[in-house]
Amino acid sequence: MHGGFHCGSLYSHDGVGIGHELNTKVRKGTATRVKALQGPFVLAADWNCTPKELAATGFLALIGGSVVHPVNKTCTAGKGRILDYFVVSLSMLPYVRVAFNVEDAATSPHSPVRLIFGAKPRKDAVRMLKVPKLHPPVLPHGPDRRFVDDSMIDGKTDDQLGKDYVGCIAAIERQLNDVAGFDVDEVAHFHWSS
Repeated sequence: MHGGFHCGSLYSHDGVGIGHELNTKVRKGTATRVKALQGPFVLAADWNCTPKELAATGFLALIGGSVVHPVNKTCTAGKGRILDYFVVSLSMLPYVRVAFNVEDAATSPHSPVRLIFGAKPRKDAVRMLKVPKLHPPVLPHGPDRRFVDDSMIDGKTDDQLGKDYVGCIAAIERQLNDVAGFDVDEVAHFHWSS
């Protein structure tokens, strides 16, 4: 899915009503965050209001979402109502199979709610080409392959080179100095001592 899949949870203030300033701030802040997302979303919450009351606030239209709730009541306080449910982005709605209460959670007065998506959400995957990352030009490790044209070595056999050992070693040293970037005249003044 382009932009990824986003999940969030929140809690509306209880005992004050969905239209209270505190809950209005919660919805506005949530809407700001959700609208900044790229990709589908699911919000799980104790909304402390019914799905109908939440829809009446304009929140669902503002974020492009729809309520998915279980059939059974999620809060047993008083007459009991559905207060715990999901708001799912419209683009994810076709993949939702069901929402239901988790009956054996042993919580009171609210029961947890579970949301189940379809079995094969990957069948609608969107394949996209990614721009490859730039690789900076880096020279290979090791010395440059520069060689001195040396008539002392070039075109001679091992036997010929063996007969002029001192000349052969001098030619090899010149080539090594050239590869290493040394000035041949400066190196000529260096002598090994034993």
